[in-house]
Amino acid sequence: MLSVRHTRMANHFTRGKYRDEDRIIAPALEAIENAYDVLLALPESHSASFFRLEDHQNAAEQDLHRAGSYLFLDAYNWLKFFWYTAESGRPFKEEGIRMKTLLGGFFAMALVATSAPGQDVRAARYQPPRAFDDGWKVASAGSLDVDPNRLAALTESIRAWPELGVHAILIERAGRLIHEEYFGGFDERWGEPLGRVSITPESLHDLRSVTKSVVSALVGIALGEGAIQSLDQPVVEWFPEYPELNTAERRRVTLRHMMSMTSGLEWNERVPYYDPRNDEIRMSRDSQPLRYALSRPFAIEPGSDFNYNGGLTQVVAAVLERATKTSLREYARTKLFEPLGIANVEWVDVAGMPWAASGLRLRARDAAKFGSLYLHGGRWNGKQCIPADWVALSTRRHFRSRPRAGADAGGEFGYGYFWWYSCYPTAAGLNRGSRGARQRTAANIRPTWARYGRHHS
Repeated sequence: MLSVRHTRMANHFTRGKYRDEDRIIAPALEAIENAYDVLLALPESHSASFFRLEDHQNAAEQDLHRAGSYLFLDAYNWLKFFWYTAESGRPFKEEGIRMKTLLGGFFAMALVATSAPGQDVRAARYQPPRAFDDGWKVASAGSLDVDPNRLAALTESIRAWPELGVHAILIERAGRLIHEEYFGGFDERWGEPLGRVSITPESLHDLRSVTKSVVSALVGIALGEGAIQSLDQPVVEWFPEYPELNTAERRRVTLRHMMSMTSGLEWNERVPYYDPRNDEIRMSRDSQPLRYALSRPFAIEPGSDFNYNGGLTQVVAAVLERATKTSLREYARTKLFEPLGIANVEWVDVAGMPWAASGLRLRARDAAKFGSLYLHGGRWNGKQCIPADWVALSTRRHFRSRPRAGADAGGEFGYGYFWWYSCYPTAAGLNRGSRGARQRTAANIRPTWARYGRHHS
């Protein structure tokens, strides 16, 4: 989930101030777009194109998504952040626009400097992951035909480019952890600034929207146990406390619609999460958050189109609790985390409930276990933790995204059941894989990698 949550900023937007934000965003975006022309002029090997933005919230960020680089998204977010002073929360004066243009140019120069052919990023030394008593088998990259110099180059380039905000990268191959690196930087806990932190193997980190994929796994377990009988059951049947919502119109919405985010309900998460128009934030502040999510008016027919909606995940989590007669935390602990050897877990409470859309916090090694679980058909260290048929069904594309332009043309993209579906075109064909937020499994190249960052997990 992409966010730049800042308390004073949110308060000012809530009071209706600074609604001319788009007027001052335009010069900064223009500077960033000009900087992107510099990126296009670089050789492809130096374009850092492996950092793609796939989670986008508003129109400006969608433009940056099409540009295909985290650098410019970070520049955009930092520019927006700098429009407010740390002490007063007031925007900079009009002459600050010149500062924003200069900042856009600075980020472009950072890209050129860190991508320059003359920079020897291979000077870093590759270190195999350390073995801990946490269930992970480890191996050196070279023992599994992975070039350790390439991994060292990756580490060096990230350390030379702190603006990316990358906090950790872990890579598994053939069931073994072969790469593990941590980076310091500014961090948040569900939007609460933590300042500059040093990330270690023991650090808890926001999973953001990977939390949705964890909820999906729990639904698969509940289906396998018979606690949930069918994904085609009308959702309102699980909420008898809202009899006014049990109408023929709303009975059309099923669990299947919710998990594929095709409910047809109005919902706005396209604006940033500090914007009071954002429906996930409005739901979190409502006295009845579940009713808020369930009672949105219909925009389109259920099943006809995709609309990203964190409220649906919260509703599905409530269904899980009612179906299993167990709290979400306890069900996750006994059915998923304990079998994976995950002991250190934080699930942030919002509005008096664990926030199913984005509130989970895990160590990077434990998050990578979750990705490995899906790569290996729901198995971890020989134990079937999630039904294999659910792993296949939930990561299958149930909604097809519109075709993309540029480098991703020819790829296949869409959404499963609380999993993004992303198949990138490569020289060897489509790289078929699925991801939850910034965690990815790709079946044909057989790695699992987890990337943690300030704005993404």
